Amino acid sequence: MKCFHRGRPQFRAACMRVGLVLPLLVLAPSALRAQAERPALNNAVSTGRIFGYLQILRLAGVSVESLTSEDVTLILPIDTTFYELPPDHYQRIFSPENRALALQYVQAHMIQGKVTLQQLAEGNYRTVAGIEIKAVLGGPGEAATINGCKVVRADIAGTKGTVHLIAGWLFRP
Repeated sequence: MKCFHRGRPQFRAACMRVGLVLPLLVLAPSALRAQAERPALNNAVSTGRIFGYLQILRLAGVSVESLTSEDVTLILPIDTTFYELPPDHYQRIFSPENRALALQYVQAHMIQGKVTLQQLAEGNYRTVAGIEIKAVLGGPGEAATINGCKVVRADIAGTKGTVHLIAGWLFRP
């Protein structure tokens, strides 16, 4: 592809962006198929926003494989939610001796079965830890919420389960 930037950096940058975007557009359908064939948790990991949750999984002794072998819905706080914790709470939840607390956290953010945000709003659901889930769909200019927490991204689907990312906690450590 020939770039007609004629030495002007702003045109060269625009040509470079077009050159990068076109191959992505061609690959997009295959990328979507690949996502549909992976477990939902793997697709959520690819967002780069749930590393705190993955650390808690490790502390709780729960393997990613066990969560990707059955249909589950995970309602996960994004990483910035962890940073908002007071330092003593942050240290407590990530402390190796608090395995029971980490497991309680994992169970408080998990529902058995694949459940979309629409289904959460219409039905009565409880997490594995027994927390009642109340979802509200957002209207024009309003974000959807789950138990008062803003939904950052909903319905990340895959072969096993669904993931919803929230800016908040269902279970505050």
